[in-house]
Amino acid sequence: MEKLLGRLLLAAGCFAILCVLGWTSTENPSVALHANPLKASHEQDQRISAFNYYVRNGN
Repeated sequence: MEKLLGRLLLAAGCFAILCVLGWTSTENPSVALHANPLKASHEQDQRISAFNYYVRNGN
């Protein structure tokens, strides 16, 4: 019985932490979604992709 109560308390605590994190998160997470600078700079991504293409093909 004590193990079940302990597991229920642990699950309730984890759920409470997730709820608090959800309530305190920003409403516009676009900054976090664009953390990769290569996705923001299309020209730089093309230059690096072209360099990788030439290195792989030995040209």
